[in-house]
Amino acid sequence: MIPEDSRSDPLIKWRKMDLISARDCAEFVTGLDVIIHLAHTYTPFTSNDNPLADAMANLLPTLTLLEAIRLNASKPHFIYASSSNVYGISNQRRPFDETDPCIPVSSYAIQKLAVEQYLRMWSNKSHLQATVLRIGNPYGTLLPAERRQGLIGTVIDEIRRGQPTIVYGDSGNVRDYIHLEDVCEIVEHCLMAPGSFSIFNVGTGIGCSVREILSIIEKYSGKRIIVQPEPLPDSTSLPPWVVLNHAKAATELGWKPKIAIHDGIKRMCADFL
Repeated sequence: MIPEDSRSDPLIKWRKMDLISARDCAEFVTGLDVIIHLAHTYTPFTSNDNPLADAMANLLPTLTLLEAIRLNASKPHFIYASSSNVYGISNQRRPFDETDPCIPVSSYAIQKLAVEQYLRMWSNKSHLQATVLRIGNPYGTLLPAERRQGLIGTVIDEIRRGQPTIVYGDSGNVRDYIHLEDVCEIVEHCLMAPGSFSIFNVGTGIGCSVREILSIIEKYSGKRIIVQPEPLPDSTSLPPWVVLNHAKAATELGWKPKIAIHDGIKRMCADFL
């Protein structure tokens, strides 16, 4: 879907293409110095329902794109939006480092990690330069509830529409929430990053539970949230605790998150409610 506020922007050229089409991918990569890959479907708690469909919808199209890059021989800088979910479950409850083992517990995270490894291979073969961003839970804009991903954006949208808030799984699950402006800023830093292959965590290093997020939203919205719990048939598809250490990005890119969770949610409530 094309955002309404960018449809008329003369600096943006929109092209509707199919990533599973080798022809479309070949046309798309021609003349590009940088490719920022954000495309993905399914969510961590829906992907396990049909791993085959998940791979066909996400992994195969990305491989088609990578093959088009190889054949084009343009060697672009490929910035990939991966996920903090690749780390899986840890009993230590300390922020994950990029060097920590990755033991994903959902097909969603497996697909993300697989693409990371293909990018490493393509980089080693000098087909491209790759930067992988393992992004926490981004927020900063409204999201439709049917998307079933993006807690803060969906909750504020549900408040705006007078709908109850659906909470999937354990409300004690802890995540690292990162504002979209901070995500965009690290992408800008990556554009000037040297090296053939790099992985960076994109998070704040601070975790908040679902309950804490709902409490913060209630505080700044002035609205009482009506919670509608939605148990998950496979609760193991959502790790209970995922927080990211961003020290590597600070050292190598000069990037640190600027927007604290209270400030980001306060701004969203003021803008959208």
